Amino acid sequence: MWNENSEQWENLKSVLLVGAPGSKLLITTRNDQVASIVRGSIPPHSLDQLEDDAGWSIIKHKAFSPGGALNSPNMSDIGKEIAKQCCGLPLAAKFLGSLLHLKRKESDWRSIRDDDIWNTSDNKRKILSVLKLSYNNLPSHLKQCFSYCSIFPKNWEISKEALVRLWMAEGFLKDIGREK
Repeated sequence: MWNENSEQWENLKSVLLVGAPGSKLLITTRNDQVASIVRGSIPPHSLDQLEDDAGWSIIKHKAFSPGGALNSPNMSDIGKEIAKQCCGLPLAAKFLGSLLHLKRKESDWRSIRDDDIWNTSDNKRKILSVLKLSYNNLPSHLKQCFSYCSIFPKNWEISKEALVRLWMAEGFLKDIGREK
């Protein structure tokens, strides 16, 4: 949860209070302000960051899954070095594992490992760096679709169907149904 607006939390909580007896709600956030707003009778439980080995385990599972990169000693060594850049963040490891799954050549893995995007000290910037790295590795037609979403204000809700139609109107996608 990322919303720091306590009034919106109270509105949501009032709806949740009519749930079945014994129901539980688990809220996760990395934002201390959000944690203080939603704090109930049980204090928050802070999780430590993952160790590099655990990050590598997540990356390895994704990267070497069927259809992905081939597990070799060199690829594993490079992957372990990439895992150190995750700053113990599982989401970063998951993104990187998915990215490495698509990159089957050792040179691609070295390129990701050696990318200048890692030259930042702040953890928040590191996760943004991982997302930027993922974006940089998208095919150009998908970059257009992704970038198009930036025209909408933060927290703007749009249906999937409407967004696809807008992409089609911009010429980013072809209407497959009409091509037949």
